[in-house]
Amino acid sequence: MAEADRLRLAARLPAEYASFGYAPLLADDMRAVAAVAGDVADALAASNANVILADADREQTGIDRAAAAGSATLAGAIVPASADNTVGRRLNDTSLWPVVRATPAWGFNSLGNLEETPVDTLRWEFDFSTLAPLGAAFAPTRTNQITNPRAEGAVAGTPGTLPTGWSARPTGVPITEVVGITTRRGIPGLLVRFSGVPTSTGPQQWGLNGSVSHTVGNVISTSVYVELVAGSLTNVGNFGVRGNLGNDPGTAFTPGALARYTRTWTSSASPSQPGLRWTYLDTVTEVDFTIFVGAPSMEINAPYCSAPILAPVGSPAATSRAQSTIDIPVRLLGSRYNRRAGTIIVDWNSQPGAFTSANDTDFMTLVSLGDLGANEVMGLLVNPQHTSVVFRRTVGGSPLTTASVTITAPSAGQTIRSAFAWDIDAGLMQVAARGAVGAQLTGQTSIPNVTHIMPGRFSTTRALSGRLVGIEIRPTAIFGASLAALT
Repeated sequence: MAEADRLRLAARLPAEYASFGYAPLLADDMRAVAAVAGDVADALAASNANVILADADREQTGIDRAAAAGSATLAGAIVPASADNTVGRRLNDTSLWPVVRATPAWGFNSLGNLEETPVDTLRWEFDFSTLAPLGAAFAPTRTNQITNPRAEGAVAGTPGTLPTGWSARPTGVPITEVVGITTRRGIPGLLVRFSGVPTSTGPQQWGLNGSVSHTVGNVISTSVYVELVAGSLTNVGNFGVRGNLGNDPGTAFTPGALARYTRTWTSSASPSQPGLRWTYLDTVTEVDFTIFVGAPSMEINAPYCSAPILAPVGSPAATSRAQSTIDIPVRLLGSRYNRRAGTIIVDWNSQPGAFTSANDTDFMTLVSLGDLGANEVMGLLVNPQHTSVVFRRTVGGSPLTTASVTITAPSAGQTIRSAFAWDIDAGLMQVAARGAVGAQLTGQTSIPNVTHIMPGRFSTTRALSGRLVGIEIRPTAIFGASLAALT
């Protein structure tokens, strides 16, 4: 199928996202009206007054829509010629993607620096190490139980004063020095130097917060950014980040370049105290190293460590980040949305870390259509193990038949493509992902009352924990091998 036939949802995407193939798709007539003020959809409607996709394009002479299920040629034929006169929109068109999030959110920008995204603003996520663009970030509500992730209250000196709420630093060497508060790539934290001949080879425990009470059996995710800033790790070993200094075996690491170290574990005791531990290998060899410790976090009932959550400057406290919700009225989509038949294609990637846990057992939504209520909705979801993509629908409060496709689970953070199609006149529905297509459902002659497209959520539940790279909407249904080929 010609690339020019792809109908896209997009506008003003950062240049870094061009590699995803979601650059604007401007047809000739749209170039002529590009300067028209107002919503792009209005300009599109004005330039394409003859585009009526409801019946005329759906019922083209000589096209057997059911037979088109396995034919790329026929599937291409049922894409109306008027599709060439459409314009795509990229994912962060703020007029089309009205984000609601009651709190700011933190994440890494295209330069690899931690920055704050304001309230009600879409947050783009980039890989911390490679700076590769990951997509528009979606995450459920999370709370950082560490009250002072900015390391406020520290006073430089030998030994100096630790940040407010951090527990006593390790004491296995004669000299410890608080160098001072600083930032590394926008991450707030503390520089501390340890030097001298060790007096003990026992565990050196450093709590980055006071103890946190929770229910035993909770899944807890802890993280901290650490960098070896000066000196060496001669005679130093067994570094680890721990969800509980007392009985958590921890996750081992070797400090070097600035990196985030994480630990996700099922708690066996409450309260827990998150922090760092290490040992000195003997009591003869002198040590001398300076480390940066920044933006520690502890999230309860969290199967992975989400993006950093920081308390406001000067107000240390456990701090929450609200879930982002985006509800796009389908009227803004103009001719790109056809209620009776359509195909929606989604590029998405998962959060790094565990895909499932005792506290993350529900399906996550990639995109859904509905009336903002639980009784009228259909959408594309992925199971916790990321091994099945499912198309669900509820009409008039009654859950109806679902379509699914089994896939090989992507690696954490890998971008994959999924799609679903519906045609209520032909009574067909189908889902595809990663080049595989599920069984085609027949007799599917009803769909929900659709007023909005909802990226990352299915009504009011099952929010996406991951990123959306792009969404494409086509006002015609594509089935079978042709649908699989789109993914």
